[in-house]
Amino acid sequence: MKEPPESLKKLMKPGEVFVRDFWVAQGCSWKGRTTKRNGKTVSCGHKHRSREAALKCAKKMRKEKPGNCQDYRPQHIFMTATKLT
Repeated sequence: MKEPPESLKKLMKPGEVFVRDFWVAQGCSWKGRTTKRNGKTVSCGHKHRSREAALKCAKKMRKEKPGNCQDYRPQHIFMTATKLT
């Protein structure tokens, strides 16, 4: 199993286990707040392995889904799970 980055280790609560991390292209305002349509965040729907791959998807989304999003940015997502004792 992969080790979590140091920045995440500080935020994890006791009993949490790092599962995986991935990158997603999400729509957001210039301030960085995520944009929602129909109650769901605007994202590409892919789980990219690298930031560069998510950047390509963000550029593609700017052309295909302009809408209310002022910008599309890659976001690093960390998945954790809680151990059951």
